[in-house]
Amino acid sequence: MPSALSLIITVLVTTSLVALLRTEERKSPRVDPSDGSLELRHGRKYLFITVGSTLFAVSAILLVLSMGRVSGLANILGLVGFLIAFLIGGTWMALDAVKTRVVVSSQGVLAITPLGGERRLKWSEIRSVSYNPWAGWLTLRGDRQRPVRVNRHLVGTDSLIKRLRENLGTGVFRGLAQALAHVGEDAA
Repeated sequence: MPSALSLIITVLVTTSLVALLRTEERKSPRVDPSDGSLELRHGRKYLFITVGSTLFAVSAILLVLSMGRVSGLANILGLVGFLIAFLIGGTWMALDAVKTRVVVSSQGVLAITPLGGERRLKWSEIRSVSYNPWAGWLTLRGDRQRPVRVNRHLVGTDSLIKRLRENLGTGVFRGLAQALAHVGEDAA
């Protein structure tokens, strides 16, 4: 029974956090008044969830280790392994929250990520837009360029989708992205 309860709690917490992050995509992104370009970034909610969940996980593991209730070298090493994994994952997410940004301008789309560096696609180079709801990103593909991935939970992602629709039409939206092609349109 306790494992079923923990599963239910995990599903509820995860669903709540994803729903909280989904509110970010509908917000207005930063707009540069000189040229009208948009800058999409992670919001404070993402950074708060990142830091909070990392601190909670690390504190829980350190508490269990300090209580002395863990016996056996394999169990201790396993918990230390989890501790290291949470520290690395949390550091990566915090770096992603601070560094990632997507600039949508009259020339095209520029994405800056911690590991991917800068990736740029001009409007004329974008051939398809796909969406992976499990990973939570849009993928913009050109002919010979590396694809540009845009996290769906960035502040103002709906504005990016509107710009894609305005500049490219809905014919470039493929697969599940076709459902996104009408984001922000009036129902009337």
